[in-house]
Amino acid sequence: MNSYLFFGLVVSCAAVYGKLNFASPSRDIDFTSLVRESRTGRLSIVAYNRKALADQTPYAEAPLSTVKYADMSLVDAKARSCFHLRYMVLDEGLTGSIDIGHAHLDHSFAGGKASITSSTAATNSSMIGWRKAEIKEVGVSAGFKLPSIFGESASPFTVSGKYTWINMENGATTKSSVETKVTNFQADCPPDAICDIVTWTYLRVLAGRCGAVPLVDTRCYGETMFDAPNAWPNTSVVAYASLENEEGDLFPWALPIAGQYWWLPEEPLPAPHKLPEKDGLAWHATTSNLTNQFEGPCSFSYPLTQKGKLLSTQARLVFKHNASEKARVEKRSGMDQHPGVDGLYLFEVHILRDDLSEWLGNGP
Repeated sequence: MNSYLFFGLVVSCAAVYGKLNFASPSRDIDFTSLVRESRTGRLSIVAYNRKALADQTPYAEAPLSTVKYADMSLVDAKARSCFHLRYMVLDEGLTGSIDIGHAHLDHSFAGGKASITSSTAATNSSMIGWRKAEIKEVGVSAGFKLPSIFGESASPFTVSGKYTWINMENGATTKSSVETKVTNFQADCPPDAICDIVTWTYLRVLAGRCGAVPLVDTRCYGETMFDAPNAWPNTSVVAYASLENEEGDLFPWALPIAGQYWWLPEEPLPAPHKLPEKDGLAWHATTSNLTNQFEGPCSFSYPLTQKGKLLSTQARLVFKHNASEKARVEKRSGMDQHPGVDGLYLFEVHILRDDLSEWLGNGP
C-alpha cells in the first residue's frame, strides 16, 4: 500500500485528530488538534500561562441613539451623540489562557531529506471573537450575537483599542489571515517514517462575565463633574445617576438610562467624589445591590501577534509505526501516541523555528 495513503488511513480513524478528505491531494488533516494534543503543544501552552501578562479586555460599542428601545427622551438632541452602549467584561475575575490557533501543513515527505523554504502562519476565523459562554475546553467554538438591543449598529469589536473584528451576523469574526515567511532549513526524515512540516499559530482566550453598560463621553457632553484621574473621556451613566437630587433635575436623563441596563437598588446609589478606573473608563461606585440586566458568562479569543505579525511555531512531525521493540522503547522515552488501523503509531515533534519562546523571553 502507498505509504501516503496508508498514513491517511491512520489519521482518519483517530477521532480526536479529525477526519481526512481522501479526495484532497493536499491530505487535509486536522493538524491543529494533533499539535494541541502533543506534548510540545501542551508545554507551549503551560509556559505561556505561567507568565504573568496584562490582559487586554475586549468590548463592543454602539451609539446609544441607535440601540433598540434606548430611552433618550430627556437628553438634549444635540448631546445624544455623546452617549454609547458598551458590551464589556464586568467583573474582576477575568481569566486568560492560550490555545493552538491553526496548524498549516507546509510540506510532507517520506524518508530522506527535504529543503524547507517557507513557513505559512494562518488564523481560523471561526475561533476568533466572542463566545456565548466561557470555554470549558480548549478548541471549542460557539457562535455569539450581541444582545438584540444593539441591533446591527455595533462598531467593530476591539481589545483595548488594539485589535478589531467586524461584527458579522454570526458574531465577531474576521477573515482568516495568512502570512508566509521565507525559511531555510534542511529536514531529515528517517527511512521508516513519514514526516510533515507544520506551522501553527496561537490564540489568546479571555473569559469572564460580560454585560451592557451605558456610557457618556464627558468631553463631548461638557459636564465633567468628578475628580477622575486623567479626565477619563468615558464615564458610566450610573455615576451620573448617583448624583441625582431628590427632584431628579440635576441629570434627569441619568436614572432612566441607567435603569434600562442595570437593576438599581431601592436605596440611593453611593455618590463618589473620585471615580475608580475600570478598563480606561471612569466607573461608578460598586454596591452588591447593583447588577447588570444583561450579565452573563462570555469569552473572547484573538490571535497572538508581535508588531502586527502572527506569532507562530514551525516544526517537523515524525510518524513511526509501533511494530518493533525499538518503537516501544521510543514510546516509553517520551514520544506521543497516535492510534492507527493496524496498531499504535508514535509521533514526535521537532521544533525548527519558535516565535513564542522568543516572545516569552523578551516580553510582549
